[in-house]
Amino acid sequence: MTVETLPHRAHPDHNALGAFRKFRAERQQRKDEKRQAAEAKKAAKADGAPVDHTTEATMWTAMEAATE
Repeated sequence: MTVETLPHRAHPDHNALGAFRKFRAERQQRKDEKRQAAEAKKAAKADGAPVDHTTEATMWTAMEAATE
């Protein structure tokens, strides 16, 4: 049975539990992405590379690319 054939009240977006599960899944995904970004930033910082988008970070990236 597809979403189109379900009664209106059975659609996940119109069901409180279904809507909550969808919201929670999206929220969890955003949290995971933020955690991964923070871990990558922490790893880059441990390597000694500047991680912010300053001129120093841009110069560092250019120097690394030139040596490869």
